[in-house]
Parts: sequence; C-alpha cells; structure tokens
Amino acid sequence: MQSHLLVRQVSTLFAQLRRWLWPAHSRLGQRSVASVSALALVAGLVALGTGFRTQLLDVVDDAAWLLNSNGSASHASAITGDVDYRVTFTGAQGDDMALVQRDDGVYLLNRSTGSFAKMDESLMRLNASGAAGASKGLQLFVGSSVAYAVDMVSGVVHPVSPQDLQASDDPIDFPSGFDSAIIDPAGALLVAPAAEGIVIPVSGEGRGDQIEIGEPGDQLELVAVNGSPVAVNLSRMEFAAVTGDGRRSDPQVIEGAQASPDLMLSASEDQPLLWILDRANGSLQWVNPANAATKSFPITVRGDGLGRPVVNGDVVYITDAQHGRVYSYDTDGKQHRTLSIPRGAEQLETFVKDGRLWLNDPDSAWAMNVDADQESTEYDKFTKDAPSAEITDTTDDAAPQIVGTSSGQAAPVAAPAPRPAPDPPAPAPRPAVPAEPGPAPAGAMPQGPTAGGSDGAGTDIPSDSYGDTDPEVKGSPPGSPANLTVTAGDGSLSVSFGPAPTNGRKVDHYEVSTVPSANVISEPARAGAASYSVTIPDLQNDTPYRVMVVAVDTAGEQGKSNTSEPVRPRSGIPGSPGAVGVEEGDRTLTVSWEPAEGENVVGYRIIARTGSGGEDSRTDVGAEVSSVPLAGLTNGADYTVSVRAVGPGEEPQTSPPSFAEGAFSPFGAPSAPQAAELTSQDRGLLVRWQSPNDGGRPIDRYLVAYAQAGQEPSVVEVTDGLSVSLDGLTNGVSYAVQVQAEGPGGLSDWSPVSYELPQPQPNAPRSFRASPGDRSVTLSWQPPNGEAVITGYRIRTNGADDIDVGPGRTDWVVEGLTNGRSYSFTIASLSDGGQSADESASAIPVGAPIVAEEWSSATTDEFSAGVSIDWQGGSGGRCSYYLERGPGGRHNSCDTSVRYSGLSPETEYILIYTISSAQGSDEVQIRFSTKAQPPEPDPVPEPDPVPETPSDPDAPENAATAAAVPRTTRSNLAVGGGVPDA
Repeated sequence: MQSHLLVRQVSTLFAQLRRWLWPAHSRLGQRSVASVSALALVAGLVALGTGFRTQLLDVVDDAAWLLNSNGSASHASAITGDVDYRVTFTGAQGDDMALVQRDDGVYLLNRSTGSFAKMDESLMRLNASGAAGASKGLQLFVGSSVAYAVDMVSGVVHPVSPQDLQASDDPIDFPSGFDSAIIDPAGALLVAPAAEGIVIPVSGEGRGDQIEIGEPGDQLELVAVNGSPVAVNLSRMEFAAVTGDGRRSDPQVIEGAQASPDLMLSASEDQPLLWILDRANGSLQWVNPANAATKSFPITVRGDGLGRPVVNGDVVYITDAQHGRVYSYDTDGKQHRTLSIPRGAEQLETFVKDGRLWLNDPDSAWAMNVDADQESTEYDKFTKDAPSAEITDTTDDAAPQIVGTSSGQAAPVAAPAPRPAPDPPAPAPRPAVPAEPGPAPAGAMPQGPTAGGSDGAGTDIPSDSYGDTDPEVKGSPPGSPANLTVTAGDGSLSVSFGPAPTNGRKVDHYEVSTVPSANVISEPARAGAASYSVTIPDLQNDTPYRVMVVAVDTAGEQGKSNTSEPVRPRSGIPGSPGAVGVEEGDRTLTVSWEPAEGENVVGYRIIARTGSGGEDSRTDVGAEVSSVPLAGLTNGADYTVSVRAVGPGEEPQTSPPSFAEGAFSPFGAPSAPQAAELTSQDRGLLVRWQSPNDGGRPIDRYLVAYAQAGQEPSVVEVTDGLSVSLDGLTNGVSYAVQVQAEGPGGLSDWSPVSYELPQPQPNAPRSFRASPGDRSVTLSWQPPNGEAVITGYRIRTNGADDIDVGPGRTDWVVEGLTNGRSYSFTIASLSDGGQSADESASAIPVGAPIVAEEWSSATTDEFSAGVSIDWQGGSGGRCSYYLERGPGGRHNSCDTSVRYSGLSPETEYILIYTISSAQGSDEVQIRFSTKAQPPEPDPVPEPDPVPETPSDPDAPENAATAAAVPRTTRSNLAVGGGVPDA
C-alpha cells in the first residue's frame, strides 16, 4: 500500500512538472495549463518525505542528469555505474531542451517553449520558474548571485533572479544578436555582439561601456580560462582578458594560428590553457593566456565530424561522430586512450561535471562517463531496472492563465544525423492492416537499450606515441596489472595482462620480466582492445619461470608488481595458428584461421572477450576444424578474438594465442519501432517515431506504411530523420500507420498500428479587436467560418508567452499590463488539423486619470493686474486648463506653469486644470484675487539746464560728465516668470 501511494505521489509530482515545462495541447477544448504553483509542487514533494530521496534517487553521489530526445531524462550515478531514475515527459518528444547543472540545483531550459525552472536536486523540489520568448538561440547563464536568460539569435538579455527566476529588470536588446556570451566571476554578463569586434558588460542595471577587441566585422568568442573571461578574436587570431567593469588586457597574437571557419575553441575554468582545434588541417594547439606560451601538434583525424574540444584536468577530448571515436591528448601532444561512441551521433552532448567527462547521445540509450584516469563507464539510459515514471497529460479545466505553452502541433523529434544511403532495398513486406480500426495504442514509451560500447574501446596507442612525462604529477604509483596469464611455448612464454589501476597517475608502459631470468621488456607490444601481451623468447624448456609485470607511470615510478605461478616452457607445445579472420553476423562471430604448424595439434580453442574482463565466449574444436561460429553474443558490442592450438595429453598445453586484427561487433536486424505518434494536418498526417534498437549497426532507412481500413497500404521511404508528413489524404477518414526499420542486418518487424484522422486547417477568427482598460486590454473576436471543428484559440502578446483558451470563448482579458505602453496581440484558431493564420490587433492600456494634489499658490504682481501660477502635473489622460472669467480661453496642454496679464484689479479668478480619458476625469481649481492698482505718482520737475563748460584741451577724451542725468524707475516685480519693466 505504501509503495503504491509512493508511485502515485511521484507520478503526481512529475505530472505537475510536465505541465509547467512541457505543456501539451489537448483536444476538444481542454485547456492546456503550462504553469504550476511552486507552493503546490513543494507540498506534493513534502508528502513524499525522505523515502522518495532514498528509494528513487541517490542525489548525494557523483552523478549527472542526461537528456533524451524522446522526451525523457535519466539520472546516472558514477559511483554505482547505473541509471537510478528516469522520467518520461509525454508530449515533450522533440522539444529543444537543455540542462544547467550546478551545486545549488539543476536548471531546466525548454527552448521550444521559452520556459526555464530551478530544481533543488537534494530535495527534488521545483523552487522557481520563469519564461522568456521561445527561441532556438535561448541560453541560461547562472552565477552564484545572478542569472540571465539570453536569446543569442535575436540579442535579447533578460536579467532574472537566480532564486525565483523572475525578471529583475526590463529586457536589454542588442538587435544584431551575439557571437558568444559568458558570466565573469563578479556576476556581470559579457556579450560579444555578432561581428562587431566588441564586448559589452551587462548587469541588472543595464549595459556598460563597450570593450573594443577588434574592428567591426571581426568575430569574437568568449571563453573562461582559470576562472576568468578571455575574448578571442577569431578573425585576427588574437586574445585579451576582459572583465565586467569594462577593462581588458592588451591584445596578444596567437603565434602559429591562422583564421579559419573550421576552428573550434575550448577552455576550462579551473585550468590555465585555451585549446584550439583546426578541423580542416587536423591540428591541435594550446595557448596559455598568462604568458602567451603556445604549442601546436598534428592529430590523426580531421573533418566536419569532429566536435568541440572538452577539457578535463590536463587532458583534452575530441569527439569524432563520423567514425564513432573519442580521442584524448595531453599538453605534450601525447595521444592517450581512444574510446568508442555510437557512430553517427551528431547530437552528442559532452560536458564536465565533478571531475568527469560525460558523453550523452540524446537519440539513443547510450551514455558514458570518463574519470580523471580515463577509465570509462557506459550506461543504458533506458534500463528496465531503474525506477521511472510516465508523465501523462492530467490538465484540468482550471481558468486559463498567461503561461508558456507548446505549439498546437508537437515539435518534430530531434533526429540523428543522416545515415549513408544503403544499397537498393528489396521490396518491403506489406504490413497487415486490420479491417476495422481498434482503439489507438497508448503513447510511446522510451525504447529499450541501444547497444553502444567500444570498438575495441580504449584503442591502445603504440608505445612510440608517448612523449615526455608530465612536469607536475599527483597521486600515487599505479597498482598491479589485472588478469595476468602466462602460457608456455617451446622455449618461450606468452604473457598477457590487463591494465593496472592508475591511482591518479597515468600508466606510461609496463615492464615484463622472468624470474630467475633477467629478460626485461620495457614497452611490450599491445594487442586487442584493453589487454596487453608479449612473448618472452630464448628460455630453457622444463625450467620453471615466474613472470612479473610492473606498471610504470608518467613520473617514472613503478607500482606494485603482479607475479604469476611457475610455468615451464617445454618442447612439443603446438605452434600458434595463423591468419585469424572474423566475419560478423547476427549475435554471432564466425572465426576462421590457418592451421598451426606441427604434428602434435589435437584441436583449437577460440575465445572472444569484451574489455579487460573474463571470457565472453569459449569454444573448443577438433584439429580438422578451421572455422567455427561463436553464437549468443551481444549485437553492437565490440569483441577481441584469439585462437590457440591445443596439444595432446591429460593436461593439454595450448599454444600462445593468435589474435584477429582489430575488434569485431556482431549485428542483426533492428528491433521493431514502437507505435508511431500521429498528428492531424489538413489532408495529411505528421508521423513521428522513436529510434529502436539498431541491432548493432546504424539504421539506414525507415519504411512508413499507411492505408485506410481494409485497403492496400502505401509505403514511404525515409532516409533522413524520424518523421515524415503524409500528404494527399482524405479529411475525416481514419488511417492506419506502421513503421519499419532497416539496417545492414535486415528489416525489423513492423511497429504496432497507430490510427488518426486528417483534419482541415482552421480559418482565422473574425473581427479581432483590442479594447484598452486600466492596466489591461480586453480582446474580442468572432468564431471563424469553415468546416474545421475549433478546439480552442491561441493568443500571444508582443511575442511573449502563448495564452490558450477554450473553443467557447469569444473574449479574453489580458491583465498586468503597463498603462501608456503599446501592446500588440495576435490570435489564431486551433483544431485537430492544426493552427490557423494569425489575426492582429493593438491597444494602449489607459487608467483613470489622476491629478497631483500638491499645488503652489498663485502669485500676483505687486503693482499690476497680472499673475504667475505653478503647479504639479498629473497622469493618465488628456490635459487642459482655462481661467474662469478671464482672458486666453482654454489651453489643451499639460503645462505646469502659466502667466496671465491684463486682469482686472481686485477681482477673484479661478484656474481650472482637468485631465480626462475614457476611464473618467479629474480636475483641480486654484482661486486667487488680483491686487488694487496703486495711485499715480506725482510728476517729477524737470531739472535746470546745465551751462556749457568750455572744453579743456588738456582733459582726457571720454571723461565722465560732472553731473549724471537722473532716471525714473518703476518696479513691476513679477514672481514666477515676469520681466521687470525698464
């Protein structure tokens, strides 16, 4: 009972999460609510108690969340090596999603809806949520105290709080978009506008002063090296350190590097080097920004299939999706272990978390982590043993809200990269279509494991590829080599062993010696995927030898030895078989060889191994046999194969092994795809499916069969992607659809039948209007004409989140707007046949007018009938004022001061100021009285004329006159803007 309750609580929790982040458009008018109250979700999580944390998800271990393109996420533990939880989000299939995984929580980003959320991993609690516009270029940058949602394509920065993810300020626009962006340690966002050669700091207070790195047209990329941002000018191959307060270092040239569109950069926040990969020329280079030191060296691969370098510690990893490999190099150019990944994994995700490199193929069940010692662990993300929850649409008919939702038609599934075209296929068998359609099958669940694995994983590097030892060495010497095996030969011993534990230091080579012989081989030849072997010749028959193997690390220090039991070389031991060949088949490897020399061969022993463990298959055959199938193997797994000759006797001796060249992978036909997901279109269907188990080889093509009930099916071939649109169908008629996969191993079975009815696309709503209100706009419309059955309407405000309303609505109020700001709106009709074209309208919300209540008193002139008046203005409407019983008439203006003159003395006047709008009006009155006119002053007598004085020829020119002419001054002082009369 308790376990049943737990499952119900978990399902409810993730159903709420799914409705917030991955909303699904429901039919027949059911509203799709894409938001969930954080309080309600927290309450649901608290109900789970600690049992949820301990039973379903070990969040305290070294682990990572891995996204899948089928709408699910898997939690992989690096300690247990297992997937300990998996969540499937029905309806999220094909959405463009990403994760930001930090110590303080996991941030989920859905670019298809523009939604993002923060989840506390220790409590599995959704702490906060936010939204920006849906965009393929949307990224989330999170620091310790700041966060930014950035649309790299349109160039819009949304500062948000990292605690509640709500917008802290208005968006900041950069119309050209960005080449790159990064957060500096102080919390400022640094952006490089596209092809402008500058970097601009951005914070919640807005944009800062631009930092010039190059010239207009230069392309910049921002990376973090040793915790600090560095701007790299890819057009000039220069770099400069930059900071959020607008500073930069002097640009320095990257010696030996040339600008190229095939350059890819990588850096590490805790390492001092910047790495540059030139995919076209097959070269790798590192630069130390602290001193401009650099080193370049060639690598063995090149081409567009190479991914961006990823740094973990002092090793850089490069993925090669085309050949299914991961290569690793150190700072000396020494190549280390080569790993295998699924071939053609073009969407491969690579990231470093907790000192481990994680690789994830969203399009299959495969994932891997690589630790600091380059030991790898592979995962089946769809393992049946992991607790999981299927999240279905449980949306109720709650009142619609302004929320982010997905589009009416589900986004297409992210498809793997195109596969090479196969040979012309044989005619596909027709699927059996029932005469009468039954109920549609349940929604597709994640597929079973897609076999990944190595290709001889850890392809061993020849000893001459090793360079000098690392100058700085941490850790302790390696441990004992594993699986030491010694086989006697005629005057020789054949020695094989597995890798030694590295204990923090990389193994450089192995030294193999015999006791009592002093024969030492310092760098033995290596064979197979993860095993090592060497033959010690020139030994004495019938003399017992112990073999000792010591691992030597890159610092030159020897680890613990591993010593065998005594083994005697002896005469009469068969020679080794020759020319071992392997043919790959369905769960089978057919091994052939040339007979061993000598007459004492009584049979052969054939062994297949994966990795460094024990035998996966062992078969003994007679001396007359030279070929044998090894059955019961795993398709897609890589095997090494050896053949030994067996001698006579009760305890027969076997020859040293002969290894087949390389690693071999059985393969067969793919498994059947699960039932396809069908979406109605006008006279068509959109068919989408998940990639099934590929049988050990990439799938070449899919066959999609469709027909009306009882009719002969039509078949469409799909060689690129996991979806196809079927056109030219009849609206309102049910069609049955099945999917079949084909690879090098043959055709799969047909998928279960899916049913759907094509539906016409609806017409747009009619008479769409937007009426302004106080901080709101009321939208109204009329239902469209046409034959489509309307299931709802989709409204968008200024390109923001969608609002989905039911089919019975013909109006909607959008609230929480800003008065005085212009808003544009669009509306489209929804039906099972898709979404109509948009109708547009706009409005400016207007609130009730308000006049400020603080007014200054009118001030009249002292000696004239004039007045100056000052007041505070108002807001929210149209302004006018006039002087009651005064001159000047009405003024339609929002002035806040005025001067009147020519008024009657000793008269009371009223200034009336009004603000009005559609929501009402408000006015304020100012009363004042003019003063009395003063009496006329007495006339001033004219002064007596001044007698002329004879000019003094010795007086200086322009001398002042002895008596100044008096002047009359009338002071008409104006308070508040008057000008005194002269």
